[in-house]
Amino acid sequence: MSNTMSSVDQRTQLAGENRMELLIFKLGYNDQLFGINVFKVREVIPCPKLTDVPHVGSHVIGITNVRGETIPVIDMETATGVTGGLRQAALALRSDTVADSSARPLLIVSEYNQKVQAFLVKSVDRIVNRSWTDITPPPTGLPGGHYLTATTQLEDNIVGILDVERVLSELATEMDGNLSQAVSEKSRRWTNDGDELYPILVVDDSAVARRQLTRVLTDMGLKIETFNDGEQAYLHLEQVVSEGKSISDVYQAIISDIEMPRMDGYTFVSNVKANPAMSGIPVVLHSSLTGGFNKALVEKVGADGFLEKFDPDKLANFVMETVGATRAIG
Repeated sequence: MSNTMSSVDQRTQLAGENRMELLIFKLGYNDQLFGINVFKVREVIPCPKLTDVPHVGSHVIGITNVRGETIPVIDMETATGVTGGLRQAALALRSDTVADSSARPLLIVSEYNQKVQAFLVKSVDRIVNRSWTDITPPPTGLPGGHYLTATTQLEDNIVGILDVERVLSELATEMDGNLSQAVSEKSRRWTNDGDELYPILVVDDSAVARRQLTRVLTDMGLKIETFNDGEQAYLHLEQVVSEGKSISDVYQAIISDIEMPRMDGYTFVSNVKANPAMSGIPVVLHSSLTGGFNKALVEKVGADGFLEKFDPDKLANFVMETVGATRAIG
């Protein structure tokens, strides 16, 4: 119990400090460096035997059993377009012909968007602590750039931080799901029943996530404005305040991602709630970070709620409940 609480304390200290921990891993013959948020990593293990699965995307090279759970394995070299030998290694693992575990590639077992999957990587390098101010949008032409949401500098190397929402959305189209008919009709009645609603402010660095949120909120009959990171959004809110406007007269609520370059969601929420001119607006953290630390983190930064990505019906019901608390219904 003491070890668990120590781990919680270490991670909650990062909340509101605009810092994150990245697990650095390697892909390709040239050992291209990539990063993944440690919060999303369950464990790293030598890749066990893989079983072939027909009629799946080219990125999925098979399934395997990890601690009694059957999960898909995604070849990250294929997914990112980096040239390397993971595909050949995977073929050997399907028949379990690699006896030496040290010669096996590694699996990063992760939880995203309420689903568990494993990423096949060449090797793991280290864990680094980074300020979100050192995390920047990816430059053009970087290997795997289509799947990057950000980059950071590590010594003389550029580390690409994966946009896992994009990777998984191309593997599972249900991630782009729409509202069920029942919830869509309910939300439309709710939108039209009462005072006119101001736009919802959406803050997320992932184009896939912004598209998902836009689809759902528009289906609800709501207006939206989007920003790519917490710094952009907070500077915009400061401009609104400087013009003598009340934030609650401009926006109905804010939905913010957690992992964003320049300013993360925890720091963004902390800043909003610490500013008397902004603190009254409901702010919901919406993230694929689904670990057990989120309750403590949400409470620490003062967010009005946390919602896991991505369930359209849950999102709609959550928005109606959260906004309903501050809205006059006719």
